[in-house]
Amino acid sequence: MLNENVNEPQNQKSCQNAVMQWVSVKDELPRENSNVLVYKTSGLITQMSYHAPFDSQERIFQWWGFGAWLNQHSQVTHWMYMPEPPIA
Repeated sequence: MLNENVNEPQNQKSCQNAVMQWVSVKDELPRENSNVLVYKTSGLITQMSYHAPFDSQERIFQWWGFGAWLNQHSQVTHWMYMPEPPIA
């Protein structure tokens, strides 16, 4: 197994490339029924669902809070898929 120090300058770039990148909503939208991280106009990063609500065919970003789905689609500027969970 290769043991690299990710804090050494030559290894930082390769580690940064392995990190997922933000995608602008102007360029692409996530797959339907995806849970994603989003960056909002307020500067807040949070998890949201990208799906079609029951009463619509339009796919939008929503957040489950206060016992209901909250439409936050207009506030999302960028998104990325959730990272893989750690292996236990």
